[in-house]
Amino acid sequence: MPCLHEIKQMFPLLLAFLQVLPTAANLKRWNRTQDPNCPLCACGQPQTNKHVLSNCGCPTALNRYTARHNSILTLIVAWLRSSVSTGQSLYADLSESNVLPVCDLFQNFRPDIAIANNNSIQILELTVCHETNLISSRNYKVNKYKNINDFGSTLAANRKIMPYFVEVSTLGFISDTSDFTNAANIPKMPEALKHSIVADVLKSSFSIYCNRNNAAFDSNV
Repeated sequence: MPCLHEIKQMFPLLLAFLQVLPTAANLKRWNRTQDPNCPLCACGQPQTNKHVLSNCGCPTALNRYTARHNSILTLIVAWLRSSVSTGQSLYADLSESNVLPVCDLFQNFRPDIAIANNNSIQILELTVCHETNLISSRNYKVNKYKNINDFGSTLAANRKIMPYFVEVSTLGFISDTSDFTNAANIPKMPEALKHSIVADVLKSSFSIYCNRNNAAFDSNV
């Protein structure tokens, strides 16, 4: 049975699943406020759970979404760094000294991750999206990368480029990555990493929600 502390941590998550967080749109519906719209983007959009966690166009919100995305990407890259073989090279779209820059492999594209060997390059594109956008986000990325072989740099020349995708929802659902791990010939994503990703995205989403009306960007949010 969960302890009181764990129940308190789970409570905001439960409210988010039920779409009953006290956002402006819900407060208006409950007759607690007159304005249902988001005060950050000021675009006349209702401040719903979905808007707060993934759809707000305010630069501050977009920076928070990017920070959440890169935090998860860092976890995945750390796992891959210990999983690739000596005949493979790991590239990532992160400013880290221990991975190669993915922009070296492509022109006009910057996928999140690439694993390269002598014959092929497997890329993995991470999307952090709302639960209702999992399928549409996957379809968008599939279409975006369908001609990725035409955009390889001279460094990637004569190697087949194969795109794969992973979606992590704002409330911690993770899509299957076995097609990518099989193609890259690496072990499947470990359960411990999945737990770390879930914990990380929930922490970030909760911070984003708590700061939904705060225009000041905090790099820790």
